[in-house]
Parts: sequence; C-alpha cells; structure tokens
Amino acid sequence: MCPAVSAALAGLYDEHQPGAVLAVGCGGGAALLPTLQTTRCRPARLDVVEPFEPLLQAATSGLRHW
Repeated sequence: MCPAVSAALAGLYDEHQPGAVLAVGCGGGAALLPTLQTTRCRPARLDVVEPFEPLLQAATSGLRHW
C-alpha cells in the first residue's frame, strides 16, 4: 500500500477524531495498520470486515499489537 494513502487517512483521523471506525474490505490491513500507527487519534471502537479469511486473520493479528 502506498504510504501516502496511510498518511492521508491518518490526517483525516486526526482532523475528525472518529469515536468509531468501520473498515470494510480491509484486506490484510495494509492501509489500516500503518494509519493506526501514525495517527494521534485512538478510536474507541474499531470494526473490520474482510470476507477472505486469510486476509482477515492477517489484519486482526496486526491489530492485536495496536
């Protein structure tokens, strides 16, 4: 994933301070995980939707360290 995408998302999170995030089609977390690592905003709730089980496992594994 392009680092510019994660940086843009992190900027939006910081600007809007969402209390909850729903990541639909998050894949393995290639955009979501770097975004969460760089944003100052910590959503109280984060839900992910990924229909392909191996990618969902990769994303949730990375989120455990967040």
